[in-house]
Amino acid sequence: MVQWLRNNPEPFPVPIQDRSLELFDDEKALDGLLKTRLFTPGALSLPLLACFTPALPVVSRHVPGQGPTRVLIAENLATYSSLLTDPQNQPRTKRPDLHIAWGAGNAFARSVHTCANSTRPQCPRSTSATSM
Repeated sequence: MVQWLRNNPEPFPVPIQDRSLELFDDEKALDGLLKTRLFTPGALSLPLLACFTPALPVVSRHVPGQGPTRVLIAENLATYSSLLTDPQNQPRTKRPDLHIAWGAGNAFARSVHTCANSTRPQCPRSTSATSM
C-alpha cells in the first residue's frame, strides 16, 4: 500500500472493490480490513486510498397519467410491486402521473443521492412527494 500511495499521489476515486482488486488482487480484501486497526483514526482511510463504498442506485419506474408527477417511495419490494400494478389497472386518463421508487429499506437515505450524480435518466422533479 505504501508503494501504491507513493506512486499515486492524486488517484481517481473508485469503488472500494475496484481499489481492493488493484491493491490486493482480491476485490473483498479492503472490506475485511475496514474493521481492523489499519482503519483507525490517523491511520488508513477510504479517502486516503481514493475509494468509497458505492450506494445502491434508486430503482424506479414512471407510470404515465394525468396532472403533475407525484413521487411515491416504497420501503419494501412487495409494496413497490403493488404500487406499480395498481395504477396500471386504471385508465391512463383517470390515474395520476406517478414516479414510483423502491427505497430498499434503510438504503434509501444513501441511494437518493445517486439520482443527482447519475448519467442515466434523472430522478423526476415533482410538485409533490409522498413517502410510504
